[in-house]
Amino acid sequence: MGRLRAGESFPVLEEPQRRFVVPVRKKATTSGASAGVHKKSKGSNSSYAAMPPPPPSRVQRERAAAAVGDVTVEDIHTLECGMCCLPLKPPIFQCKWGHVVCSRCRDKLRTTGRCHTCGVAYVGNSQCDAMERLENSIRFPCPNAVHGCTTRTTYYDRHYHHQTCQHLPCHCPGEACGFVGSLDMLVDHFEAAHGWPCATMARAAATDDVDEEGETYTFDVSLQDGFNFLLAECPTDGILYLLLLNVVRQPHGCTISVLCIYPDNDESKEMEVQCELTYSQNVHVKSRRGDGKLIKHFQESTFTVDCTDLSDGKPRPDECFQFVVPKSFLPDGDTVKVEGQIIITY
Repeated sequence: MGRLRAGESFPVLEEPQRRFVVPVRKKATTSGASAGVHKKSKGSNSSYAAMPPPPPSRVQRERAAAAVGDVTVEDIHTLECGMCCLPLKPPIFQCKWGHVVCSRCRDKLRTTGRCHTCGVAYVGNSQCDAMERLENSIRFPCPNAVHGCTTRTTYYDRHYHHQTCQHLPCHCPGEACGFVGSLDMLVDHFEAAHGWPCATMARAAATDDVDEEGETYTFDVSLQDGFNFLLAECPTDGILYLLLLNVVRQPHGCTISVLCIYPDNDESKEMEVQCELTYSQNVHVKSRRGDGKLIKHFQESTFTVDCTDLSDGKPRPDECFQFVVPKSFLPDGDTVKVEGQIIITY
């Protein structure tokens, strides 16, 4: 060992880096290989994939659907046709590069022979099964869920359901009352909050059923002063119509105006509601000779009824037809009994 001179020190030797090897024990494979592992047979270069896992059961699918029930669609246009921009509805077709169109636009592309997006030659016979399954799997809650509707529809059925939903809201006709709800909720609200009478359900007649032999669609109702409500059901389609009959006392008698409270949808714009009211009363009057005389009064009117959801409030009295009962033929008391018939025309 040599001696160190002044100012020198022993050199520091770097230790070699050590590598740690962790042994991995391989699991013994059984005769049936696990999923995703290829087994090679002896003396052969061929390989085969293991059997795929079994499909999920109905309960598993329901749990999976519940787990992703709050999924948000960030870009709703992905569920729409690339040409007409309407909701995609099966059958859905695609080009070579996956640009999808609806069946109607597919027929239009046959004339050009090319994709509307990339211009690739378009055969038009490639149906996109994955997109169809996606469209049918995504469900949207009804906008009227707050009014009691529990239906969840596909994107392409949303508009149709919204137009035919039985829970479309209507407004309460009461002054300074902001209640909004379905027809069933309105009927309950009228009685609970305002004490307005609602007559027994009547039958509304479609145009073709008016003259049908053996069918009766007339109703009798005793009307009080103020708001009176009548539920009329059309046997042809089972739709309920809520009628508001407003009785107002006037110096010359009383007036009866009729409104149909109905949701604002495509159906309300196409249908016409007609009402036929009949009033009759026998009055005994004294003649100049002092003896009694019987006068029979009869009046009948058929008029068109406005359909409204009352979102803009009640129409003014002069905007509605008024059935006027003369004061001299009004009965004693606070009720007026009339007969009527509701006719629905589409």
